[in-house]
Amino acid sequence: MSNKEEIRGEVRNIFDKIFKTPYLMTEDEEGEGFIQTTCPYKTCDGRGTLTIYVNGYRKAKNCRCYEDEILRRKLKNSNLDDSLWNQKLNLSNLEGVILHPIQNPPERELQLTKQGKPKAVQEPETPEEHVYRAYQHIQMPNGLEAFIHTYVRKTLEYINENPIQQVKNLMLLGDTGRGKTFTASMIGKEYLLNEKKAYFTTMRTLVADVMKKEKDIESIVSNVDLLIIDELGYEYHTDSGWAVTQIKEFLRTRYNKKLPVVCTTNKYPIEIENLYDKSLMSLFHGTYFMVYVDNKQDGDYRYQIADNSLSDFGLELPQGQQGGNNND
Repeated sequence: MSNKEEIRGEVRNIFDKIFKTPYLMTEDEEGEGFIQTTCPYKTCDGRGTLTIYVNGYRKAKNCRCYEDEILRRKLKNSNLDDSLWNQKLNLSNLEGVILHPIQNPPERELQLTKQGKPKAVQEPETPEEHVYRAYQHIQMPNGLEAFIHTYVRKTLEYINENPIQQVKNLMLLGDTGRGKTFTASMIGKEYLLNEKKAYFTTMRTLVADVMKKEKDIESIVSNVDLLIIDELGYEYHTDSGWAVTQIKEFLRTRYNKKLPVVCTTNKYPIEIENLYDKSLMSLFHGTYFMVYVDNKQDGDYRYQIADNSLSDFGLELPQGQQGGNNND
């Protein structure tokens, strides 16, 4: 074999290694494969680029058809339902309250007999009763929908800072059929429209995907701009506490990187507290808006918040409901 043949063989081996090495492409890199014959807007020749002149110099600019394709790919990679693309956020039939833990809540009142004496056996406190006893209430001045729009705007401002200085997460609580998943998904859509990346999953799937190398969950959790977790508290738990350990790692990674999380759950705060340990509940209390969502005609829940950043979100703590953060 000649030296030239040996060199060619080595070069082929090098190229094989390069092009067979797996890596995750961004949506823009995947746009390299953009192929169409005509532009639906009739503004380019189908290649997805336009030629413009700025101060006498010729420059290339992405056509709207190319930007639409990138958005479609981001939507696909986000796991969000593509039917959301043509929907608008409408929460006019819902109301929301943010639940902020009281640092030293009052003791539960004893149940009395007809004679006015404490019952020998006290019935357990219901999750609904606990919400009223252990959490402060603040009214949303402009309604749930306005708050969600403000949340999107402010958190986008936060992650556009370099470096990111703060993060505010969101937990949507309430019974089935209250629009929690829809609301969380629409927040994700707004992130995509603002050229950010979002990823939607359930907590059960997120925990299970840790064992799947092809999912690269660690990279997603560490880097995606918005992580949406549906059905918090419905993941599979074992006596070893492995699931809780994974959840704590996910959420602390997001917190350390100052990247927002939006999650939904059908559970009440006390049920979440009983399911997870105190450190994780402290993270929820200290860095999340815990918003209880309900139909307008069903209840009179009020609004509560977990820190002093109320004014950023158009909120104000009523007099007589001042309480310290529960960040033990």
